[in-house]
Amino acid sequence: MKSRFPNFKPEQLTSQLTRISRDVMHAIAAHDNVKRNMKKMVPGRHFEVFGLDVMIDEQLKCWLLESNNSPGLNRSP
Repeated sequence: MKSRFPNFKPEQLTSQLTRISRDVMHAIAAHDNVKRNMKKMVPGRHFEVFGLDVMIDEQLKCWLLESNNSPGLNRSP
């Protein structure tokens, strides 16, 4: 990245990705279905796997394309 974009700073990319991830998780947690099912979860014994598809433009700004609650974690041909 640094060879193509001399102004690239990894901490700025990390900051953007952290903000996007946090915002997505807040949106998911605010959903009515999640709130309803939270009552059934045992604290400390539940987790979910989410996938976030992100694009980085030529100004090194990150854009969320989509989030997946069932990302492809299996090998594919």
